Amino acid sequence: VPTTTKALDAAQTEELESLIEKLEGDDDVQAVFHTMEPSVG
Repeated sequence: VPTTTKALDAAQTEELESLIEKLEGDDDVQAVFHTMEPSVG
């Protein structure tokens, strides 16, 4: 469980969300965790 978050700008947030979606769509991936603090806006 993440205890420290990493603030991201809008472009980084979009890129990471895309990667997370791809990982979650893979049948071999059981769970995806991150320390992202998404940008607002």
